[in-house]
Amino acid sequence: MTRHRHSLIPLRIDGQPTRREVAHRRGWLGHALAFQGKDAQPGACGTWLRRCHSVVNLHRSVDIAFLGEDGTVIKVCAKVRPWEVVICRKASSALTLRRGLASRLGLRPGVPLDLHA
Repeated sequence: MTRHRHSLIPLRIDGQPTRREVAHRRGWLGHALAFQGKDAQPGACGTWLRRCHSVVNLHRSVDIAFLGEDGTVIKVCAKVRPWEVVICRKASSALTLRRGLASRLGLRPGVPLDLHA
């Protein structure tokens, strides 16, 4: 199996640590594999995609939070179905999460996230 550049990073919401980690994908191949559900990172609750303002979901229903340059949530798209396209032109990155997790974590526009890789 080919290894692609990614790492696990802790997810902090509004300055508070959570027990969750997300995979950080780099490069176009890493993004493509994330949306196909391949090369999944064990222990990750989602994937953070930098330099991303549109998502084509290819694998299973997910939640997607679009983030601004400062890491603040701009838009949350819940239960994005396979082959559905979502766009947020103002976003600088996107965080894909397991279906229903965005709501459980309290993610909504204006909530600051801290994702350092």
